[in-house]
Amino acid sequence: MLERTSRRLAGVAYQRRMARGSPSAPFTTIISAPRAGSFAVTVELAPRSDQPQSLFVSGEDVIDQVVDGVRAVQNQELGELRSRIADERYYVNFVSLAQQLAPDGEKVTMVGLTSSKGAVSFTKPKTTIEVPTVREVVGPVADQNDLSTTVRGVLDEASARGSEKVGLTTTDGRTFDLSVREGMDDIVRNHFNRQVEVRVRGRKGSTELVSVVAVED
Repeated sequence: MLERTSRRLAGVAYQRRMARGSPSAPFTTIISAPRAGSFAVTVELAPRSDQPQSLFVSGEDVIDQVVDGVRAVQNQELGELRSRIADERYYVNFVSLAQQLAPDGEKVTMVGLTSSKGAVSFTKPKTTIEVPTVREVVGPVADQNDLSTTVRGVLDEASARGSEKVGLTTTDGRTFDLSVREGMDDIVRNHFNRQVEVRVRGRKGSTELVSVVAVED
């Protein structure tokens, strides 16, 4: 989330496969070890020595943007968040990553984020956060064939060619190739070879991945 935000603020175009440490990454992320008796960690964004220093974007700016964005998701102010993130792909990516960061509401009930300018207690359970679909971003579209359903299975590389596809093997042994729109790439890769619950929808002759949440095996 920090790296995507730093690239967005630096004016870097959204990329499906974001190579870490690539020339377009303006900062290096430094994460401290958890403090004794706590799950808390400290995150610092250090300017890369091989990159020209931006006069407009600092590590503090990036962290503040992430904290403010998570606060918007917590407070269900997605319209305000959308107005701040002009690129649809970055917007979908941020909300999908916020969904993964959110507590499950059972084992974990709160994730706290603190920056130099403020803090947010993220208590909204991940199951209540809807990742926006394309039509929700650009406006309602009447489509009687746009039906969604929830399925459990394991995600893996799709048999179909193309980086926009991911494979799903359901618990009863069926296999599907799902379309993944730009913005959800990071989430999908983080869930490869894991048991997940996905929401999919049929649209224009293909099956599109709408959301994904890890579940207990």
